Amino acid sequence: MPSAFVVDPGAEAAEEAAYQDMADAKRALRDHICETYGITSAELCSLASL
Repeated sequence: MPSAFVVDPGAEAAEEAAYQDMADAKRALRDHICETYGITSAELCSLASL
């Protein structure tokens, strides 16, 4: 395993794809929660900050 100071340019595309997958999953979860409970994303954010 490389140290935190080693950059592997060959892994950049996989890393970017993983970040996009996480963003898509987060969006899907948010949409599911809002649809299930009948709230807006702004309301969900407000609840999350309590």
